Amino acid sequence: MKRSAYWEEVTTLVERSREECASFDPAADESDPHVPLAAGVGPIIELYVDSRRESEPLSAVEESLLEGVLNDWLDQFAACHDTVPDDRVSLHEVAMCYADHGSLVSTGRDLVGLDAATSSSTPAASASASASSGGTGTDGGADTTGDQTTGRSRDREDREPVR
Repeated sequence: MKRSAYWEEVTTLVERSREECASFDPAADESDPHVPLAAGVGPIIELYVDSRRESEPLSAVEESLLEGVLNDWLDQFAACHDTVPDDRVSLHEVAMCYADHGSLVSTGRDLVGLDAATSSSTPAASASASASSGGTGTDGGADTTGDQTTGRSRDREDREPVR
C-alpha cells in the first residue's frame, strides 16, 4: 500500500474525528450545529488542500479514510438541521465547494441541500449573519493562527478560521 507524506496526520485526524463525531449528539439542546463543520469538515478540507498545494497527493486509502469521516461529519451537520444529505461526497468535491463559497457554513449548507438562499440571498442578510455569528464569517481577513490539526501555520485569506 502506497502512503503519502501525510499518512500519520491522516490517521491521527481520522481517529480523532471518528471519536468526536461519534460523541456528538445533534439532538442535544446544547449542540452547536456548527461543531461538525469546525471540528470535522474544516480540518479535513485543510489537510486535503495542504497535500495538494504541496504536490504530495494523498493515496487512495488516505482519501477513502478522510472521505468516510468527512461524510459522517456532514451527516451530523445535516441532522442538526433535521435533514439528510442526498449523496456521499468526495474530498475533491468538498474542497471545490469550499473554494467556491469561502465559508464552511455555506459549504455545509450547500452539501447537505439546505436552502442557503433564504438565509443569505442579499448582502444585508449576509452582513447580518456575519455580525450575529461574532464576525467569524467569510470576510474576517487573513487567518494567521496555528492549525490545531497539523501544527502548520495558516496565512491564507481564502478561508474562515476553523475553531
